[in-house]
Amino acid sequence: MGGRNIKVLPINFPVIVRAVSANGVNAPVVWGDKQLILSGSSLVGEKTLVKIGDVKITPDNQLIDPLEIRIPLNNETLLAGKQEVQVIHKVWIAERPAQENGLGWRAGSVSNKIKVKLRPTINGDIQVKNVAKVNNNGTLSADLQVTVSPKISKDQEVRLFLNEIAEDQPESYTFTRSSEKEDTNTAKFKVNNVKPGEYLVRVMVDKAESVLIASDNTGVYSAPKVIIPEAVTKKTGK
Repeated sequence: MGGRNIKVLPINFPVIVRAVSANGVNAPVVWGDKQLILSGSSLVGEKTLVKIGDVKITPDNQLIDPLEIRIPLNNETLLAGKQEVQVIHKVWIAERPAQENGLGWRAGSVSNKIKVKLRPTINGDIQVKNVAKVNNNGTLSADLQVTVSPKISKDQEVRLFLNEIAEDQPESYTFTRSSEKEDTNTAKFKVNNVKPGEYLVRVMVDKAESVLIASDNTGVYSAPKVIIPEAVTKKTGK
């Protein structure tokens, strides 16, 4: 007669005290930028997972200890925006191979949840198409396409911020993403009534903004940026 697998485990609940960027306590948490550091107590279990939003990540054993877990921020399945972070412990309760008795890794203890604002990253150049003159004051309409990481869910709210690089009365504009039918790394915007010129660009996904990059020499923000050109007037032949 087969016996039952019984495993006595100590009650050891993980606790997260804070979640910060590896760049510093006050630095923004940006996708693709170093690591997210979770600090707390009893963070390591038999098997340790970190849940960010709906995504479960298994950290490298070299990046975890009872007081700290480091999570690389380059997982493409993550979503930008405000996400809940939680540590999950699994326990192994099968002495024989799991396929023999259906046992294996089972749910153990879980930590408290802590919120993190994961900011998106703008990749590459911003594409500008279909520039057209709107009216006689020189303002334009155009289609802008921004490539970001991680992917943006079709259901997420996405906004574009343009801040003109100019000394004399710089303009600022905000636009909302065009609707999408699937998750994508590209955000498309129809911009209207904008001045031609050079602009700093930010994208906000569910209230998490991408960050601007400052020049090493001056400390002035210089990227990401886009140039919206003057509309080209087509010449008609006689």
